Amino acid sequence: YDNYAIYVGAVLNHPDTSNMPREFALRDKTEGIQSESFFISINTFDDKINFQSFEVTAAGTISDMFSSGDFDPNNDYNFDTVFEGKTTFDENAWYVEMRIPYSALRFPKKEVQEWGINFGRVIPDLSEYYIWNSVDPKLFKYQQGFGLLKGIQNIDPPTRLFFYPYLQVSQDYAQGISPQNSYSAGMDLKYGINNSFTLDATLIPDFGQVTFDDEELNLSPFEQEFDENRAFFTEGASLFKKADGGGSGRSGNFFYSRRIGEEISFNENDFLNNNETLIGYDLKPDLINSIKLTGTTNSGLSIGLINSITNSAYARIKNEQTNEFRKEKIAPLTNYNVITLTQQVLNEFSTLTFSNSNVNRSGFEFKNSNNSAFVFDLFDNKRKFNLIGNIYSSDSPSNRDTKGFRGALRISEITGSFRYSLGWRGVDANYYQNDLGFYRFRNSQSFYTTIRYQTFRPSNWYENFSSYLYVSERSRFYPKILKSRGGRLGINITTLNLHKIGIDLDYTSNYKNYDEPRKEDTFIMDPAEIEFQFEFSSDTRKKIKYGFEFQYLFADGEDFNEKKTETEFGLGIGVRASNKLNFELEFGNSNKSDDVGYVYKENNEVYFGLRDVKSIENNMSLNYNFDSYKSINLKLRQFWSSAKYENIFFMLGSDGRREISTKNITDYDPNTNFNLWNFDLGFNWEFAPGSKATLLYRNNLFNQDNLSGISYYSSTKELFEKPLNHQISLRINYFIDYNIFRKKT
Repeated sequence: YDNYAIYVGAVLNHPDTSNMPREFALRDKTEGIQSESFFISINTFDDKINFQSFEVTAAGTISDMFSSGDFDPNNDYNFDTVFEGKTTFDENAWYVEMRIPYSALRFPKKEVQEWGINFGRVIPDLSEYYIWNSVDPKLFKYQQGFGLLKGIQNIDPPTRLFFYPYLQVSQDYAQGISPQNSYSAGMDLKYGINNSFTLDATLIPDFGQVTFDDEELNLSPFEQEFDENRAFFTEGASLFKKADGGGSGRSGNFFYSRRIGEEISFNENDFLNNNETLIGYDLKPDLINSIKLTGTTNSGLSIGLINSITNSAYARIKNEQTNEFRKEKIAPLTNYNVITLTQQVLNEFSTLTFSNSNVNRSGFEFKNSNNSAFVFDLFDNKRKFNLIGNIYSSDSPSNRDTKGFRGALRISEITGSFRYSLGWRGVDANYYQNDLGFYRFRNSQSFYTTIRYQTFRPSNWYENFSSYLYVSERSRFYPKILKSRGGRLGINITTLNLHKIGIDLDYTSNYKNYDEPRKEDTFIMDPAEIEFQFEFSSDTRKKIKYGFEFQYLFADGEDFNEKKTETEFGLGIGVRASNKLNFELEFGNSNKSDDVGYVYKENNEVYFGLRDVKSIENNMSLNYNFDSYKSINLKLRQFWSSAKYENIFFMLGSDGRREISTKNITDYDPNTNFNLWNFDLGFNWEFAPGSKATLLYRNNLFNQDNLSGISYYSSTKELFEKPLNHQISLRINYFIDYNIFRKKT
C-alpha cells in the first residue's frame, strides 16, 4: 500500500488453463457467468455488517459491490467506484493484479487501520467457491467471518473529488409524426467529505436511456411495483433497505425511489370547468437534482441520506367557447427526503435502525407526508437466536385522516440444520406508506410460524437439500375478524449433476377479501384454494441450459359452483455459443378460468364479474462482448393479455357472498385486450476507467381495447398495424478525477 491505494496480487493454480472457463461480460455483470474469478472483500470498520467487494474474472472483467448485511446480487452490483484489475495466464495458473485506490473505500480516521478482510475464488466448472477465512454456514453468514488486516498506518490519501459530466442527444420519430430532437447535458459529482463519508450529487439528470418497465395487465386492487433502474438510486441501495419488509418479503419498500419523478395520475374532472377540455399534460415532473450522503462514523453509526427535488407539472386546458388556454398545476415543486441511521449495539451482530421519509410539497393546496420506522435486529452472544422487530408510523393527510401504525415481531433459531421462527405482523386502517414507499396491506394482521431444514454437505443422493413448512392465520387488525388460515410446504433439491428442482404445495382456506371490493369495510368471500408448483433448471455450467416451471391452482366452494382454475407454464433456454456470445429465450403462458373480480362501482354498490384471463409473455436477450469493455446487447419483450367477462354481473350480500344483479356488460364493458412490445438494441463501450459511451436504438408499441375475444395472433397482428415509436440516442459519460488537475498545477 501507499498514500494512494492498496495493491493485491493473486496466483491461482489451474491444471488446464487452456480449457478454463473465461466467459466475457461487461463490468458489474459477472454474477452467474461461466468464468473463474478472484475477489477481495473489505470491511474497513470491521463491523460485520457493511463491506465492499472487488472482483476480477479470468477474462479480465471487473465488478465492485457494496453490501449492508447479506449479499444481494440484485442490488449490490449497482455500486460503482473506479479501481483497476488485470489478469494474465500461462499453462500452470492465472494471475490477478488489483489496484484499489482509497477513493474507492471509506475508512475511519486512525493512524493504524484494522480492517476486516476476506479473499475468494469462484470455480464455475466445479460449481464451487473458496474463501481464505472459512465461514461455517451453520453458524455464521459470510460478512460475520472475515479475518483481520493489520498494519496499514500513517496513510495520507488524496482528496476524493470526482466529476462525471454527461452529454446526451436523442431523436424520437414515428410514421406520420415529425421527428423530435432533444439535447441534454448535466453532471454527477462524488466528493469525499472525509475518509468515512461520501457525498453524491446529480445535477440536471436525464434518464432517457433507462430500460423499459415490465408492464402487465393489472386487474388487482394494487398498483404494479417496478424495479428501479436509475443508477443514482440503485448505487448503494442496500443501505436504505434496513426498514423494508417488516416481517414479510412481500411487505414492500419503506423507501421506494420510483416515487421520485413517477408518472402523474389525476382525475381531469377535478380541474375542468364548464366548456373546458384537457389538451395535454406533463406525464412526469422533471427531476431537478438529487444528493446522497453515505458513510460510517468511528463509533460504528452508519448514515444514509437522499434528498431529491422535482419540478412542478401542469395540465393544458382549453375553453371551447372562448378558445382561451390556461395551465393548471397537477403536481407541485416537491422535496423528497429519506434518512437511515444504523448503530451496532450489545454485541458485534446486533443493530438498531431508525429511518424517516418525508415528502414536502409546495403550495397550500398540496399536503406533506412523513413516515418513520424503528428496527431492532438483536442476536445473543453465541448468535443462536435472532429477535427482530419493526415499528412504523405514518402521517399522510392527503390519504388518511389520522396517523397510522404498523409493526412486526419475529424470533428465530438460526443455527444448525433445523431452524424455526415464530412471528406476528400487523397494520391498522390508517397507515399509509405510499408517498415515498410501497406497501399493499391495510387493517390486516397475521400470526405465522416457519420450520426449515437444510443440509450443508453433499450426500450420495444429492448435492444440496432444503425444505420448509409455513403456517399462518390472517385477520383484520381492528376489529379482529378472522380472514383465513393456510399453509405452504416446499422442497428444494440440487442433484449431483447440479440440476435444481423445486416443489411447493399451498393451501388457503375460504378468504374474506377486503381488498378486491375497493370499498371501506366490505369484503368478498373467496373460495378455498389449493396450489401446486414445480420448477426445474438444468446445470448452468453447460453451454446449453434450460428450465421450466408449472403451476396449477384450483378452488373449492364457489358461490355459483364455478370451476375456478389457474394454470401457468414457463419455459426458458440459454445458449453460450462462445465466451463472447450468449442468448436466452423465455416463454410464459397463463390461463385463469372462472376468476371473480371487481368491475366497477355505482351509487356505492360494488359489482363483480366472472372472467377468463389469458396471458402470454415472450422475452429474448442477446449479448455479444467484443471484450470486457465493449458489447452489443439486444433485449426484446412482448406481453399480451386478455380478460373476457361473462354477460351478467354480481353484487355483494352482507355476508360477502355474491348475488346476481340487474347489471350486465351493456351497462359497463370491462373486457380488455392488452398488448405491448418493447425492443432495445445498444452498443456499450467503457473507453476509459469510469467513462462510458452508449448508443441505443429502441422501439415500442402499445394497444389496449375491449376486443377480449380475439386470439393472441390476431391481437399481435393488430398491434403491428400501428406505427412503431422509434428512438435513437447517444449518451457519453466521462470520469474526471480532481487530483489529475491538482498534480498539473
